[in-house]
Amino acid sequence: MVLTLPLTDATHHIIYRDILLAMKPKACLINVGRGALIDEGDLIPVMQSGHLQAAILDVFEKKPLPKDHVFWSMLNVYVTSHHKALRTE
Repeated sequence: MVLTLPLTDATHHIIYRDILLAMKPKACLINVGRGALIDEGDLIPVMQSGHLQAAILDVFEKKPLPKDHVFWSMLNVYVTSHHKALRTE
């Protein structure tokens, strides 16, 4: 599942525990939209259980992602570097 949605009242935490558990086992979740689309408190135990094969996260509820956040140490969570634009001269 690839999330590219804007953050609105209707999309805030649109992905939560029940949605995550309804996904096929070993599915992959990719978020390049906005961090608060996913309830990270629900995502963490789902990822720890191994229900989803991977989560590739480019955005987070709190930015920058704290250095001690559990996502950094989870082998099935891939943290990517979010850039609005690249500047070349």
